[in-house]
Amino acid sequence: MLNQWRSWDTADPIAIWTLELPLERPEQRFDALRALCQAGDESGVFTLQQVALPGLPFRVDGAADNGPWAAAAQQHDLAEIFPFEQIFMDHGATGGSLSVLSTVSFVLPGQGIVTERRADAGQLLRELDPGCDPLFAERFYARGPFVALWSATSADVLRVSFGFWCDLWFDDGEPELLRLNGERLQRLRDRLDGLAGSRRGRLDLTPAR
Repeated sequence: MLNQWRSWDTADPIAIWTLELPLERPEQRFDALRALCQAGDESGVFTLQQVALPGLPFRVDGAADNGPWAAAAQQHDLAEIFPFEQIFMDHGATGGSLSVLSTVSFVLPGQGIVTERRADAGQLLRELDPGCDPLFAERFYARGPFVALWSATSADVLRVSFGFWCDLWFDDGEPELLRLNGERLQRLRDRLDGLAGSRRGRLDLTPAR
């Protein structure tokens, strides 16, 4: 198989990037939300396409960019700008749906390298390798987003986490794919670095790739 990356079925992400920003006023979290949403769109790493969660006073459907989420979250004065931790970290969580688009490059048999916007890493892998052993597919072609994100906000700190349950962004099996996908991830990293630097925050990359 030409595509060497995997999407793991595990309770914990294989890597987490964490951005912490001090908040002088609680409403500053929405300034950060707009900046992060723009970074997600411009890098191609994440776009909140659909969000429908129990208890959320609104929903987002078929969004082409992060604008609808950012506007609705501020309009409804959400306590968390990305209230998604349970849906990603608790496999028993039920109800609601969340679709996160990512622009990714991969090898399509007979066509070479193609680039598409996708929401489900495992589904793409299953399409690329339809003859895979079902047990292997269940373990390494697990359904889920390419990048998941969630936030936790205290009185004076906003903490945003970016979880990776697939290693497409870091796969070095094919140099051209690593370059294409890596450039997108680097654009996001540069934006996060800039946010941390301009707001006296902290960026922790695990692993630092």
